[in-house]
Amino acid sequence: QAEDGIRDYKVTGVQTCALPICGLFSWYQWKVGQKNLSLAFAATAKAQVNTDPLNAVVHGLAAMGRLEGDPTQSLALSYGLTRAVAQNWEVGSIPTGHGEVSFLVKLENGELITAGSDGTLRHWRDGKPVGKPIPFRKTGEDLEISSLMALKNGDLISGMNNGTLLRWRDNKVLGSPIQTNQLLVSRLMELRNGEWISGGYDGTLQRWSADGTKIGKPIGKPTLKGKAQIKSLAELNNGEWISGGDDGILRRWTKNGTLISAIPTEQVQIWSFTELPNGEWISGGYDGTLQRWSANGNKIGEPIQTGQGQVVSLTLLKNGDLISGGNGGSLRRWRAFKPVGDEIPTGHWGLAGLVELSHGELFSTGADGRLRRWRVAKAIAPEISTGQRGVWRLLALSNGEVISGGMYGTLRRWRDGKAVDDGRPINTGKDRKSTRLNSSHLVISYAVFCLKKK
Repeated sequence: QAEDGIRDYKVTGVQTCALPICGLFSWYQWKVGQKNLSLAFAATAKAQVNTDPLNAVVHGLAAMGRLEGDPTQSLALSYGLTRAVAQNWEVGSIPTGHGEVSFLVKLENGELITAGSDGTLRHWRDGKPVGKPIPFRKTGEDLEISSLMALKNGDLISGMNNGTLLRWRDNKVLGSPIQTNQLLVSRLMELRNGEWISGGYDGTLQRWSADGTKIGKPIGKPTLKGKAQIKSLAELNNGEWISGGDDGILRRWTKNGTLISAIPTEQVQIWSFTELPNGEWISGGYDGTLQRWSANGNKIGEPIQTGQGQVVSLTLLKNGDLISGGNGGSLRRWRAFKPVGDEIPTGHWGLAGLVELSHGELFSTGADGRLRRWRVAKAIAPEISTGQRGVWRLLALSNGEVISGGMYGTLRRWRDGKAVDDGRPINTGKDRKSTRLNSSHLVISYAVFCLKKK
């Protein structure tokens, strides 16, 4: 087995117990030819997977069906490709200079802001720093950012560990610190109407106008010991709010901050929350679980264990998939509330933030002080009819073309999703049975041989 997890498959023919001496040399030549064709197939496949495993999968190398004749070969190859794609999620690792990164937010223009243990904010564009680090504390001050939010107008709001808010514009603080009386500002949220909500260590919510003026009194009963600290905040599509925290209770609020219901969970603490496009909710817990809820707050099914430790972030991608982030630094992808692929270790130790950019790339950061850039495979075109009844094997060539091997021994060549064989599949002379039993290796090896001759 090769280092990348893909086997060196050998194409074998029917062996006879006795061969006429006059045919021995011909048989030997045939065996050598079959071995060379097999090696050519393996080398081509490995080269594509090693150089660009993501595109190899997108173009179909791993999109083969389960082989009836020899399913172990299909599973082994799929496993190797899965490993390769998992490793290729990360497309860049960028040192931030922060020491540890505490927060990561995305601006409306797609640029990023990080906050770190070194007492600075840093601005990023396409993975590169913009300008100099921006200090948020003076030498000797014991001041930390405890929450961070980017407003739609490009301003930043930072919640501080002394219970104040700072508003930033053009890398400078606007005005004086805003006192919240919440002990520590643990979560921030901008509403669609431009107002803000701050969630405190004392378990309260505070409403603010767009200009930073306090609206009304704190919402909720203060808890001085921090047993109800706000750890998650979200605005639902209907304008209601959801808060979750250290007491393990989801609270649903009207647009004006009136409590609708308090929903107990089995998750000990609610560290993350998101609303799905269909109106259902997902909460991430201290106990490492995800819990699904109806749009009315009714529990759907039992909690699902992610295996990631505390679920500190939930990021809904534009394609509808969900990425959960664990406090141990791992990412896991979900679709229809089922895991997609394996857990992906990020190397962050502790995950501090995950955002998706407009073109589909992800950025994450954490306690290792690095920004990491990720790409997630996705379909890039509608399905294509091959006219081959069943496709037993797909091979992505180094020039970007694809060879499909059909169930009746036919070959088709594809470029950019279009057939380049004049609409007529190449008949290799292999019938359905022999093609299936040989897992289409003869067919694909023949394709590679023909391409090399050209």
